[in-house]
Amino acid sequence: MAKICIIEDNERDLIERYSKIARTPNDVHVILDDIILFDYGAKRDIEGAKRRVNKHLSEAGFNINNLSYDLENPPTDADVYFCDGLKGFCFNLADKLGKERVYIYSDSLRVLEQAKKEGYNLVKGVLEDMINNFKER
Repeated sequence: MAKICIIEDNERDLIERYSKIARTPNDVHVILDDIILFDYGAKRDIEGAKRRVNKHLSEAGFNINNLSYDLENPPTDADVYFCDGLKGFCFNLADKLGKERVYIYSDSLRVLEQAKKEGYNLVKGVLEDMINNFKER
């Protein structure tokens, strides 16, 4: 069983990209950028916003006990990290967590070009296959 940490800033991307992984026996942790809470009314009620996000993620198979909103302090003991581009912040996280363990999954051409140029890992292919290959190492 691998410890997987997913770092995202978009609830929809999180569910679409990673819900299959969340339903596996792996130890899946999620770090969300707290900016998404403002889409759920965090300006008025941050705890209510967290409950609404937690409900959606729980319904998609994520373990809410493994959910955090602290991009600055992700767990450092994961076997592998899948990180959104985060408008370029992914590079800071990859350098902090270990470039060899972080796989960037971004729709931003700028982020993808920089990642390729600087030798960062990119998500390629099916995530489930990547995880199975990682567990076999």
